[in-house]
Amino acid sequence: FGGLGIQAIPYHNISKFPDWQFITADAKAPDLPNLIKTSNSQYRPVDFMPICGKVVSKPGYSTFAESILSGVPIVTIPRDEFAEGVFLLEGIENYHHHQIIAPPELFGAHWDFLYESPQPPKQSQPIDKNGNETLAKAVVNYLQESSL
Repeated sequence: FGGLGIQAIPYHNISKFPDWQFITADAKAPDLPNLIKTSNSQYRPVDFMPICGKVVSKPGYSTFAESILSGVPIVTIPRDEFAEGVFLLEGIENYHHHQIIAPPELFGAHWDFLYESPQPPKQSQPIDKNGNETLAKAVVNYLQESSL
């Protein structure tokens, strides 16, 4: 959560979900039986997404894109102080299963939002998930054409 304060996350709430497994990149998080700390830079959030039921994250392009590509619903909070935050939330609402919660819900004492089902995307047409492949092909084509 970077500037939004990962240390402000009330980790004690995790104890209310003993049958759930949580993963964090916060090396300073408390040692809890159902919390895995992945402060080793060998792993990225996307490496864990296929085994997750939900991703809880601040708005960020990489995490949102990886969540969409992995097909894992995302729970997020508004990030109005960043210009791209509004556009990222709009994209998530339109093209991915999501929950947009108020900051007090995340930083508060209950975490009832975890029991709620994500909202379906507003758009019925899924977003194209082949952007990496499309870009790679365009680069290869360009390099092949420019070497002729």
